[in-house]
Amino acid sequence: MRITELFRLSDVKAAWLDFAGLLRSFTGRSPQRRTPCDTRPPSQQPSLLIVLQTLALAVLLPIASEAAVPHTPVHAEGLSAPLFSPACSFYIAPAGDDTHTGASTTDPWRTFTHALAQLQPGDTLCLLDGIYTQPLDIRVSGTETQPLTIRALHDGQAVIDGEYLHAACQVKDSQNVILEGVICRRSAGDVVLVVNAQRIIIRRVSAYDVRATDCNCQAFGTNNAEDVLFEDAIAGGRARTSFTLYNSRRITVRRAYARWQEEPTSDSMGVNNLMQIYGTNESLAENNVGTLAGQTQNEVLGWGVWNHIYNTDPIASENTFIGNIAFDLTHAGFFDTTCRWQTRHNTFLNNASINNRFGMWQRGDDSQILTNFIHTGGEMGFFMRETSPDGECEPVDGFSLGSTLTGSVFLSVQGPVFNILQTNIPKTLTHETNLYWDNESIEMELSGSESDTVDPVFNTERWGYGAYLFPDPVSPRYSGGQDYAYLGADIRYRSEDGVETGEPLWPWPMEERICDELGVSVTWELSDQVSASTGERCAGGLWKTLDGVYEQQEQTFNDIPPGFWAYDEIEALYRAGYIAGCSAEP
Repeated sequence: MRITELFRLSDVKAAWLDFAGLLRSFTGRSPQRRTPCDTRPPSQQPSLLIVLQTLALAVLLPIASEAAVPHTPVHAEGLSAPLFSPACSFYIAPAGDDTHTGASTTDPWRTFTHALAQLQPGDTLCLLDGIYTQPLDIRVSGTETQPLTIRALHDGQAVIDGEYLHAACQVKDSQNVILEGVICRRSAGDVVLVVNAQRIIIRRVSAYDVRATDCNCQAFGTNNAEDVLFEDAIAGGRARTSFTLYNSRRITVRRAYARWQEEPTSDSMGVNNLMQIYGTNESLAENNVGTLAGQTQNEVLGWGVWNHIYNTDPIASENTFIGNIAFDLTHAGFFDTTCRWQTRHNTFLNNASINNRFGMWQRGDDSQILTNFIHTGGEMGFFMRETSPDGECEPVDGFSLGSTLTGSVFLSVQGPVFNILQTNIPKTLTHETNLYWDNESIEMELSGSESDTVDPVFNTERWGYGAYLFPDPVSPRYSGGQDYAYLGADIRYRSEDGVETGEPLWPWPMEERICDELGVSVTWELSDQVSASTGERCAGGLWKTLDGVYEQQEQTFNDIPPGFWAYDEIEALYRAGYIAGCSAEP
């Protein structure tokens, strides 16, 4: 059952917030009553106290940091660590030989054509390290209980290079196949494509660079596919879109990182985006992060839905977006749009649009749900209008637009928060329990449960963009009472099939591979890791620190302002259990 079927519309926000509160009730620690600590700067404190503080911080902070979330990936496997499950049945290598048995690392096959023809349901073909300049064209099948697995022996060390002469990696006319741990690059068409296939898993796969000319091509794509999972994927380099899920059903994209760099040339090229669920139904995007590789004149959108005039069944409806992040894009962070035909029941829960030109671009859905959304910066928060009123995209009779917006925050928009184009097309926006702060204008009469006078408090000086991804304990979004509790996004934990697991999402699971392959960090503004590809420390991520993000969510020092010179050090000591001197009841 999909998440949109679990709750009535009126219950979506309440159920989401109750779940977050339940987690906090299990993990939180009640604040203790404290006496004020000495908040004078060091120059005004007794010299002996300065010495004792210095010694305490020098000795105890390393211990305290161990109690906090470490600055290393929690699940990323080392690049040289073998993937132990499932066990290898056969082996292939760039310098192998098809006359070999393929039964060991010292006797591998050479070509995918030969190797794939030998596989039986339940078998695993392991790729030895190296560059394979041959297409990985998978047209074999396993069973639901015995899938076929094709994987890198060492994660990220088997490279499928199309040399722009042929498609790099595709699964076609197949069922029950797993592709894992490889890098696919320099493809003549879509880099990784699943077509006419069912029950396929693409896991820990990187896709880079389509050919430069005459190529309306994607990094990852589906066409006429069902029940496909893309998990822990990396999309970068040149492509029109990072993910295009076309004319398919029940596709899941989970924990993907998309870094849009440049588009190929094509006469049929439209706008660019991180992911378009294109004429596809009943699909799920959860915990994905996307941004640009640098400055571009292209209009690049984030995560969303698109339907064209020739997509009539499926029709880009009943899709769900949970816990996704788009930042620093030149167009909308999220979109729900169509050409001519009506889309319905696309749901956006707990998503973040940070410093994008627009927040939500709504041009096609008559029953969109937008809950626990945050948009900050840019020119506009929520844009609602139909597609072109003439030509092939003229809306069909009965076309209308409708959205329900709840539990959301719009912050520092350098233009109108709402832009609802008034035409003969009916448009309905229901908005309740939202916060608006420091925007140029709202252009909408607020409901009784909304406010534009409450500062939601985002401590970007401490957490960077990460401040927009969870409720700060000092914010009225967290502690301001029922009216403002848990507004905006909380994207700290992993989601699996639309359900929050309680397992930390940060640091990013593919952090090390992304740093080595792209030279950037998803997690850290400035990482300690040095990239294997650039020789430089990786940077460009969302967080300055994770300290205080996963620990108890009550403010631990109500008598010390967050801007105090030693706030972070005192809090780290407190969290490690060293609270003497700051509490009357240690």
